[in-house]
Amino acid sequence: MRPTSSQTPSLDANTRQDATQKLENASRYNYPEYMVMLSSVLVEEDATLHVRTAAGLALQNAIVGDMARVAECTNRWLNLNTAAKTKIKNETLLTLGSSQQRVGNVASQVVAAIAAVELPVGHWVISSKSSWVSWAPRETSICVLPPYR
Repeated sequence: MRPTSSQTPSLDANTRQDATQKLENASRYNYPEYMVMLSSVLVEEDATLHVRTAAGLALQNAIVGDMARVAECTNRWLNLNTAAKTKIKNETLLTLGSSQQRVGNVASQVVAAIAAVELPVGHWVISSKSSWVSWAPRETSICVLPPYR
């Protein structure tokens, strides 16, 4: 389900409630596809700003959740299949360079959410010989600074 610019901001309450319920169900019962769909919308340059921003924020929230759901969201992300995680990471990194600055900002929040979950458990590998993120696609240049001491 991909919202279009004409559907999203002006939805009536019933349509908005129905869409919210469908997204919640997708998150609950079809998590891998839900996460990949959100990253696909986030990276889509032809999608409108508010749709991409909403997708990025939903992705971030699904990874780290709110205070009551941090453990649940963290476990769901860590147990997500490798192919889906790699796709989401690559698309999120590509989105950092979006021509829409707000979308790039949201993508940076998603990267931070992924790092917050993966760094403590050693899933986000950073080479000691390099400061490049191990899952950064070739066309994306990202520098990770060494930890503050």
